[in-house]
Amino acid sequence: MQTKSRCAGNSGDGPEPMMERLAAIRNPATAPAAALPVALRDFDSLPDSAFVRRPVVLGLLGGINAVTLWRWTQSGKWPSPARIGGNVAWRVADVRKALADLSTS
Repeated sequence: MQTKSRCAGNSGDGPEPMMERLAAIRNPATAPAAALPVALRDFDSLPDSAFVRRPVVLGLLGGINAVTLWRWTQSGKWPSPARIGGNVAWRVADVRKALADLSTS
């Protein structure tokens, strides 16, 4: 009996849905709303105390990759994430402040 792998990022529906989600994260302006992560689509309505993970941050920054994000974090250009259950996530209030700082510089 074959079983499908059900790990994070693997919907079991083949590569097409995952590729659509990745394209949506890289360019949210042209993505269909259903392909965007919910946290990215509804970012403006999230409370400041909420946390968002790396795909949402990369979607908000649009056009940078994960390595650049970590370099910005190490240099202080971007806030440091918190560790939550072995993963990293950014507080929405910190992300909003950092986005405002980036837009004024």
